[in-house]
Amino acid sequence: MVFIRMYHSVVKGMIAFCMLGTINLYSADAEVQATSRPLGLDVVNLVQKNDSDAASINFRDNILTNIVNYVDDHTSIQGSFSVPVFNQVDPATFTAPVAGLARVYYVGGTNTRHNSLGYSRGNDFSLNPGDPKLVFPDASTNLFTRTASSSSVLGQPLIPGDFVELGPVALGEKINFFLIPDGAEEPAPGQAELWWTDPAQNFPSDALQHALAVVPAGTDILLYGWEDRHSLDQQFDGDFNDLFIALQIIPTSAAVPEPETYLILVSFLLFVACIRKKQKPQKAHCSISNS
Repeated sequence: MVFIRMYHSVVKGMIAFCMLGTINLYSADAEVQATSRPLGLDVVNLVQKNDSDAASINFRDNILTNIVNYVDDHTSIQGSFSVPVFNQVDPATFTAPVAGLARVYYVGGTNTRHNSLGYSRGNDFSLNPGDPKLVFPDASTNLFTRTASSSSVLGQPLIPGDFVELGPVALGEKINFFLIPDGAEEPAPGQAELWWTDPAQNFPSDALQHALAVVPAGTDILLYGWEDRHSLDQQFDGDFNDLFIALQIIPTSAAVPEPETYLILVSFLLFVACIRKKQKPQKAHCSISNS
């Protein structure tokens, strides 16, 4: 029984090690990045294609379908996305439920605007030129083609499942997102609207929560649906379907083996080597006698 438990621990450690290697190996493979830098902000990381690694392929082929079905099931005839309050997660106070590697997936949207998405951590709501806080400089799509969707916006639009690595997050760490309506058009400083997941930080002032957050059934991600218009805007419709993104946190325990795992692995290999040495057949000795 001890041997079996040790074997399972080693296998789990090796699988986790391979998962980590896959993430690191492919995360710098390809860039799908608009060149827009609203407010002079820099990007958190490169935008990766939806088939860049095993996790993104799983998201594209499996999780994304559940999300789309969930959105469809909770979208009214008028096109508004809504979820019962008791199922919602408060995006203003959301903290990481586990320590792990965070990434944000582009899911889609019904808007023709070129909104920008950014993020920050903790109570940092400052946006200074050069800050690496942009997630998707141009969170728009041409459905399933990568052709420019606006002559005034350089770069390539997104396809559902494209993602950005946010890096390690700690258990209980606060994660904030913000939306810049038409940010890819690079509005002049002071003219850009900013809708934070914490409404107290909205600019211009707007008490409306512009993001609706929920964990769709059958998934381990947090889905955000955005409304990109000021609540007093004549075009405001409160449909929360202008942009959909998904936050996923891959637990550290599933990505990085514990130090004890390496010790078990080494012990296991030594044990196997010892067994094989004991079972190694002895060479036959031939004696030739002179008659």
